[in-house]
Order: sequence, then C-alpha cells, then structure tokens
Amino acid sequence: MNNNTFYVLRILFFYFIQLIFITAVFSQQQTIKITKGVTVNKPMIIYSPEYQKEYILTHYWEDINADSLNRSNELINNLFVDFVHLLYQVPQKTAIISLKKMVNLYFLDELILNKILKLSEKNFFDPNSLFRNEEFYIPIIETAISVNSLTYNQKRYFTDQLVLMNKNRINTFASDFNFALANGTVLNLYSIKSKYLILLFSNPQCHTCEVTIDQFFHSEIISKLLKIKKNNFSLLQILNIYTDNDLKVWFNYERSYPKLWINGYDKDFEINKKGLYDLKAMPTLYLLNEEKKVILKDISLLEIENYLNTIKDSI
Repeated sequence: MNNNTFYVLRILFFYFIQLIFITAVFSQQQTIKITKGVTVNKPMIIYSPEYQKEYILTHYWEDINADSLNRSNELINNLFVDFVHLLYQVPQKTAIISLKKMVNLYFLDELILNKILKLSEKNFFDPNSLFRNEEFYIPIIETAISVNSLTYNQKRYFTDQLVLMNKNRINTFASDFNFALANGTVLNLYSIKSKYLILLFSNPQCHTCEVTIDQFFHSEIISKLLKIKKNNFSLLQILNIYTDNDLKVWFNYERSYPKLWINGYDKDFEINKKGLYDLKAMPTLYLLNEEKKVILKDISLLEIENYLNTIKDSI
C-alpha cells in the first residue's frame, strides 16, 4: 500500500467516525413540554436557544393528536396561545413557515381548521388583540384558500379580508388622498415633506382617540422630533385626518388639536368611498418614511415611540 492510498483511507475512516457520531447524537431526543400533556422531541445536538425555539415552532403541531384537538377546545386554545408567544421569538421567515405548516397539517380536518382560523382571526386580525399582526394572518388565510378546504362563503369572507390587509402593507407606498384644512386649503398626502410622517385617523367623538392624542402630547421623543428641522426639512410631522361625514363635529373640535400637527378632513369622503385604508377601529396609526412607504401599519403609539427611539441617533 503506497502512501497516497494510506492517506485517502485515513481521511475516509475519519469521516466515517464523524458520521457515526452525528447519527448517534441525532438519535438521542430531548423531550420539550409545550403545554399540558403535549410535547415536542428535538435532537440533542441543538444547543442554541434561538435554534431550539425555531425547531420547536416548525415542528409544533406535528405530534399533536387530531382527536384530542377535536375533543378539547381548552387544549387547542392553550396550544395556540403558546404558539403565538413563540412566533414573536423567532425570525419572521421562520414564523411564516410555521403558520403555513399549521394550516397544511390540518386542512383535511374541517373542524380543526375552522378552530384554527377562528383563533387566528381573533389573535392576528381583531383590532383589539394585543397580538394583532396582519403579516402573520395573511399567510394563514392565503394557505387556507389555496388548499381548497373552505366553503364558498368562507372563501369570499377571507378574500375580502385579504383585500383589506394587502392595502398599504409594510414596505409598500401608502395610498394617496386629498384632504382639506380648516381654512379650506386642499393638500394631499404626498405633498407633506418630512423625514418621517405619522398618519393618524381619528374622530372627535372617539374617547380612545382623545386618550391617544393626550399620549402623543406627553411623548418625549415625538415632542422632540416635531420641533427639529434640518435645512428647513422637518424630521417628523403628524397628519391627523377625519374621515366621517359629520363635518360640524370636526370643525367644532378642530381648535383642540395640537397646533404643531397638520389637522385635516376628507372633504370628498374618498378614503371611505374607495376603501383606501382599512379603518376598522379608531384611532388608526401608520408610520411612513420620506417617500411615503409604510414602515409600521395599524400600530400603537408605543410601537411608534420604540421605533423612533431606536433610530433617533441616525436621523
């Protein structure tokens, strides 16, 4: 046996031993408890806590008995709550894969699929949900529609929701519209020049709107940025729009709005007539960039503050 042959055999032997080791490690499973009576087995080789969460999430529903889910609403509710919490601990790409997988696993079971769709709507689409996230709800609905497991009425219902959610999505340009100021001047969304723009849809008769406006007034980061200009260019502006048709209500309240804001009303009611924005609840908040691309959609003031605080040193 010459030296070259001996060298090749040594390399092959080394890789063979590595293969045996990896196989042995992966054959050892660690049981992770998800909720009462439900577990996921993961390979022992997964050391990273971040990767462990991703593994659990992408295999979350695989070993759960369908009969158990059908028998117990409490079980599926608890499972879904824990699932939602995990979604916010992994990269969005992993979360979306897991959401689609959940629907694909149960699309043949009409009862479970309907439960999942109701829980998804309640958590991700309801305007009052703490976990509202259309970017999570969209892949669920798209997958449910694509697997042809829905009734005709369900398809129409969820398709209408998709149409709403696909308007003014994050990283797309916001829909333009005209609005009038109290003095009669007519402007449009894209005429406002600022580095960032908070688009606020509100109503004087909405108590939550009053509370939100008061929170705006006491927000340190927003108050600071509203007063800063660079080369006569505002860092932040707030556009407060009234979309309903009782203009007397708006004109009576208009003087109460902060003077540093741009306060206007939809003179021709085109926002509601054309369905330009999804205004299921008041107030509705968007954060736009200089080009009027959507950065944050239908979010809370706290989320806007958190975003502005993270980028304040770079603007």
